[in-house]
Amino acid sequence: MSVLHVRHIEEELKRSFDGLIDLTDVAVNAPQAQREVQFLTRALAAYVAQQVTGCSGEEAAAFVIDGRDDNGIDAVAIDDDKPHVWLIQSKWAKAGEGTIDKETTLKLKEGLDLLLEGEYDSFNPRFAKLEKRVDAVLGDPSVKITLMLVVLGDPKMEDVVERPLLAAARKLNGPKPEDEVLDIRPLGLHDVHKMVRAKSAPARIDLSVTLDGTGRLQEPYLAYYGSVSVGQVARWYGDHEDSLFEQNIRKSLGLTGVNRSLVDTLITRPRDFWYFNNGITVLCDRVRPTVQYAASDGGPREFKLEGASVVNGAQTVAAISEGLRRAPDKAGVARVWIRLISLEDCPEGFADQITRATNTQNQVGRRDLAALDEVQVRLREEFAWALRRTYVIKGGGDAPEGERGCTNVEAAEALACTHARPELTVQAKAGGDYLWERNPGSAYDQLFPKKISVYRVWRSVVFNRAVGAVLDEGHGLREGLTARVAEHGRSLIIHIAFKSLDQGSISDPQSFWEETVLPAVPERTAVVLAWLVRHVEELGGYPVSIFKNPEKCRSLAASVIASVNGQTPPPEIQVKKRSSRAVGVLVDAGLIEEGAVIEFRIFGDEQAGMNSWIAKDPRRGRATWVNSRSKPLIWEADGQPYSPTKLAEHMRLQALGKKGAVQGTKYWSLRGRSLVELAEQVRNSE
Repeated sequence: MSVLHVRHIEEELKRSFDGLIDLTDVAVNAPQAQREVQFLTRALAAYVAQQVTGCSGEEAAAFVIDGRDDNGIDAVAIDDDKPHVWLIQSKWAKAGEGTIDKETTLKLKEGLDLLLEGEYDSFNPRFAKLEKRVDAVLGDPSVKITLMLVVLGDPKMEDVVERPLLAAARKLNGPKPEDEVLDIRPLGLHDVHKMVRAKSAPARIDLSVTLDGTGRLQEPYLAYYGSVSVGQVARWYGDHEDSLFEQNIRKSLGLTGVNRSLVDTLITRPRDFWYFNNGITVLCDRVRPTVQYAASDGGPREFKLEGASVVNGAQTVAAISEGLRRAPDKAGVARVWIRLISLEDCPEGFADQITRATNTQNQVGRRDLAALDEVQVRLREEFAWALRRTYVIKGGGDAPEGERGCTNVEAAEALACTHARPELTVQAKAGGDYLWERNPGSAYDQLFPKKISVYRVWRSVVFNRAVGAVLDEGHGLREGLTARVAEHGRSLIIHIAFKSLDQGSISDPQSFWEETVLPAVPERTAVVLAWLVRHVEELGGYPVSIFKNPEKCRSLAASVIASVNGQTPPPEIQVKKRSSRAVGVLVDAGLIEEGAVIEFRIFGDEQAGMNSWIAKDPRRGRATWVNSRSKPLIWEADGQPYSPTKLAEHMRLQALGKKGAVQGTKYWSLRGRSLVELAEQVRNSE
């Protein structure tokens, strides 16, 4: 049977990737059998990349870097939104008897180390095309990395084979499940064949459900609604797992922060679950009540669902399953709201419209709820009359620039970085809703105590910006470990620099805090960075995980402060020579014609927010090129000239309320190639 499964996989790979896989490095006169094995090995890596990311065949083929200097990685699959990177190692075995050996895992571990250390020059030209995206995703504090070892055979690894990868996982992953960065996923012949089978013929899912408080909507399209016991939902998930979400934009996201909150509610307050949850939407080819439906009867009703798919509420379904697994007696009494929509008489494309609409509506986050807190209201008032500045406490409004003020999001991150507890810097780096949780002793209460001074808030923001500006100024000049520490340890650098300077007067309106503290920031930031690099080097491990670990951050902060206050000069930091600016290179070369349309593209965790903001006015995402070394972009949204960096920073501030320097030439592109890439093309040609 294994040989037959290999044949099915081979046929699928040829159908999917014929003409897409790069074989230019394989000798033209090589035996046909050799060329075919090379194609199938690379196509197998591309196929798995396509399955995990949901990308097109063309993009999956572009993820393949197999060849000389691939460092044990056959494909690098990237999801910029999550953000997630899959490092895929594949082996083709015609007889279906492949295995994973120690050499394979050692090579993959070596490739992982090179990526985490930023040694991108060690990889081949195929990887160079992915370098910017990989670097952006690895620089995201919430990045996840999956090592996938794909073999057409038994994927089981002996202890001695798996040991190098487990050692890497221990170094990268934090003490809590939510701090996990790296996971290891071997795939065998059965797993790949299952993917092929599912793609060629996705199984139709038929379900039974009993609703209470049942209602019906007949026009314009048939739908039923009501509440359902969580036990029924858990059985659906147990029987069908992620197949239940076949039409969903995304499958279950696992136990994210939202999921954990749902699980906690299920276990501790199960009868309130219905009130706290938005519910589930199920699309069905047909919905049939088991007995004739009576509109006047809102009692329990049983329905047969044909061709069912959960298109909204995947996290809710997964959380229900987990809650019942942990505490079936407690969670079992909960109910959840549900909508059953029949597609039987709906127009073509209506299902896709429902899926998109139900997954893209604005959600009320903890930050929005914090706008109701009296502390936030007081700070907004005091910013206005005491500081003559603006303090924005609600999402959706324009973020004030420069000295005009700040948002409460920027304030929360600044207060976290300058707090006495270095652990909060970890949460500032992670972002999200954690800083806005409102429980006794929560981060929010520590950051915004009832009597916090408006001067403490504003000056923390100013300090954050000052240190950030120093770090941004050196961006692109640092390399190796120094670059990684500056990137991933930014929040801790701010924290240490703050603690190492005299902050006793920060809340005093009569003090000359700005005049006495801010001038020392550039030198102190450089010293802190130098010592932090030294202590991270002594500690060992990967910066991407070290700065997610509260214990390690606390230890590093204490060690660096002691070194800064000591008598020993700071270690030297090696930097690269500054190369010619991209805009100047492009203008001098005349590579871009006057009047060319330049488009904005961004990757990583900010992509969704920026794209949503641009979608409201597409002119925001376009600019016209003029051959000016200082301001080559005329923004369509306001007709004003900007440099790529200043325009990207301005847009980021307006869309997300975030400040800080960015490399704007990475985000503005011509026909899919960024200004950085175009400038590099010119340099290489010279």
